[in-house]
Amino acid sequence: MGAKSTKYNRLGGLHLELSRYVFLCGETIEGIIHFSLSEEIPPSTLEFQFKGKEKTHWQRTYSTGKSSTTVHYVGEVYECKVKYEVMSWDHPIRPGGYSIPFSFKTQDSVAGSFQFIKGTTNGYIYYAISAKLYNPTEGLKGKTNIYMVNIPTTLNRNVNLVRNAQLVTWCCSNKGKLEFTLRLPKDTFFDTEPIEFLVDIDNTNGSLAVKKLAARLFYRVRIMDNSSLTNMTTTTLCKRKYSVHVDPGEKLLDSNAVKLNMDLGFISNDIANMHSIQAIIIQCAFMLEVEIITNGSCMCCGEKSRIELPIVIVPAITTGPRVQPTAVEQPPGWNPSVFNMVNLEYDPKYEIGGPKEEPNEDQEGKIPIYRNLSKKKDSVTELISQDQK
Repeated sequence: MGAKSTKYNRLGGLHLELSRYVFLCGETIEGIIHFSLSEEIPPSTLEFQFKGKEKTHWQRTYSTGKSSTTVHYVGEVYECKVKYEVMSWDHPIRPGGYSIPFSFKTQDSVAGSFQFIKGTTNGYIYYAISAKLYNPTEGLKGKTNIYMVNIPTTLNRNVNLVRNAQLVTWCCSNKGKLEFTLRLPKDTFFDTEPIEFLVDIDNTNGSLAVKKLAARLFYRVRIMDNSSLTNMTTTTLCKRKYSVHVDPGEKLLDSNAVKLNMDLGFISNDIANMHSIQAIIIQCAFMLEVEIITNGSCMCCGEKSRIELPIVIVPAITTGPRVQPTAVEQPPGWNPSVFNMVNLEYDPKYEIGGPKEEPNEDQEGKIPIYRNLSKKKDSVTELISQDQK
């Protein structure tokens, strides 16, 4: 039963067989633990483990005079780690093949699998199930990676953000005020669907014509090391400009609002393993920014006519590793002893070495916090301050 998750030794090998690798939070993983023995072993215990881990890394180079030093920052914590005793033998186990069907119901709330790589900066959240047959002197073990998807069950709809901008020309003369609103029918999107949004423009108190709208979709990733030092990365995914004309004294509101969309299809590969997340040492937030471009406005002494709204990007169910489970290669004459199904379910009392407390609130105002994407997104905290670009 050869597989990458199998480790063989002189006793034999152990392998986990699954029908699929991608699971939603709260779903049940079903599979079979196979092990083969080439010789008799003492009474042993079969153990099952499900774990998720976050890992981060970045580096910085510091110069002192003519010399420089590169410092590596590393973070590694368990997102979850549970262990169960599946079976225990009180007698020696004879040579041969053994198959134990199992099911494991995952927890409803866990950060989804995640991967961010930019140069030497990276952050990962990955999950694996493993099994170990052991006794005081020796043992067998096998492991296979799985992909967890966390999809919110509640959405915020009709999200609005209003901004007033004081318009000023290069000669710093007052050109009135422009009011505009960014509206989203919802704030959560799969990474394969377009982001639709509306912009209300009220130029009745302004004296500069609106000529364009500029939209930008970007994300901020904040990672931490084990000393709580942080690294922030901001990346623009796409930019769009849209022609629109609103003369002074005019307005486009409600049913006449400017209707726009930003298709994620062409960047879906770039974010296939990324999504909005609040984990222990990894945070990722997506932002939609809309800017009003007028004739003769000056940003040096006027107010920026720009709005940022946080949106939630979640993986489509089809997202995940493209690798499909391969058929188990059965050894010649494979005729295992098959045991009854063992049913397991996540329970915090089986946690070992996991996080002891909830992540802290974001105090820097750079990333909105998503406390529990699988249950409720009242978790999005207000951005105290924003990057002004």
